Amino acid sequence: MADDMGSTVPRRQLGRALRDLRTEAGITLDAAAEALECSRQKVWRIESGLGSMRGVDVRAMCELYGATGELARALTSLAGETRAKGWWHAYGDAVPEWFELYVGLESAASRLRFYKNSLVPGILQSRDYA
Repeated sequence: MADDMGSTVPRRQLGRALRDLRTEAGITLDAAAEALECSRQKVWRIESGLGSMRGVDVRAMCELYGATGELARALTSLAGETRAKGWWHAYGDAVPEWFELYVGLESAASRLRFYKNSLVPGILQSRDYA
């Protein structure tokens, strides 16, 4: 990933929101690209969260998809956050490119859950239960 890719989570959230808006509006990827006068690849990359996004593009997409003014403003401000650097960018090459996605997701997480099917809870580790 390039250093100007920005943070993972805002890119993915914005891309998902724009894809949902396009789907709800009943517009195909090709039709959106044609209306926005850009390539199909660009629209796909934006919706996939694969790069930082410009506010101009997000506003145009919101207008095309019929988003409310409030939602369009929120998504446009989120587009500004897609350029923000994550804390791990300060460490240069210490974090491998393939791992940046996971570091970005972890830094935005609000909780962690674990599941271990090989662990038997203490209450069940009794002689009577066995």
